[in-house]
Amino acid sequence: MTEKYDMENPTHRRLKEDIAQGGGLLVIDDAESIIGALNSVGFEAMENRDLSMQTGLSIPWHQPPVGSGLSLASFRSSGVGRWLTHHTLIGLEALRAAARERWPYQTC
Repeated sequence: MTEKYDMENPTHRRLKEDIAQGGGLLVIDDAESIIGALNSVGFEAMENRDLSMQTGLSIPWHQPPVGSGLSLASFRSSGVGRWLTHHTLIGLEALRAAARERWPYQTC
């Protein structure tokens, strides 16, 4: 987290939890803690910057790259691709061809 993170702000806490859950992270530490941990095991942090403060980008750092249209590679991240994947998985679970694993943030 950056120095702008305010643990007293409920919106900041909710966003941090969503990022942690979506990224499969147990804990999100601040940059100083991460750099200290890297240094303690022998790594040297050559550069540290907040990508959200970067200027000149037409696409925010947190958005996936957008191609020139629908392709086979981008289909899985499209709305139709996510819907199809979700419902295919429900069918496979019903047939017991896939393990039943539901997460609280799965929506379609």
